[in-house]
Amino acid sequence: MGAALFFWIVFSVLIGALASSWGRSGLGYFAGSLVISPLLTVLVLLAQGRANADSTDTTTGSSSGRSVPFENQRKKCPDCAERVKLEARVCKHCGHEWTEKEVKGGLRAAVEQRNETLVHCSRVDKIVSPEGVMCPECGSEFDDEDHTPAREYFQI
Repeated sequence: MGAALFFWIVFSVLIGALASSWGRSGLGYFAGSLVISPLLTVLVLLAQGRANADSTDTTTGSSSGRSVPFENQRKKCPDCAERVKLEARVCKHCGHEWTEKEVKGGLRAAVEQRNETLVHCSRVDKIVSPEGVMCPECGSEFDDEDHTPAREYFQI
């Protein structure tokens, strides 16, 4: 009985640590493992996966050291502190409005800070990460005249 309890606690601690490293509540998953079962809790954690990219830092484009596609980067609203897309002109949470100049300036700064070559899709007027051969915004291939390096778009 003592050994089973010991392993139950050890596995609960490991699940909590894994959840925390995935951007989830380590304490919550630890407590869930203790109360319910480490096996069921780890299955829930695996089903949920890593936390989404909404919490990314707009200056680095990463959360917990991992890179996210440019189109998933977010900026913080100065009024309500909620995160919205870099291209947003109006905050969907509070209605704060950014000027066209502020939006373009924020996009340019984010492009300059990325270590990867980004692409401007002129079909939808958005900056995207060129992962794969198809544009995630318009669905066409990157090697056409509608997709140019983002640095050329901003003339960096």
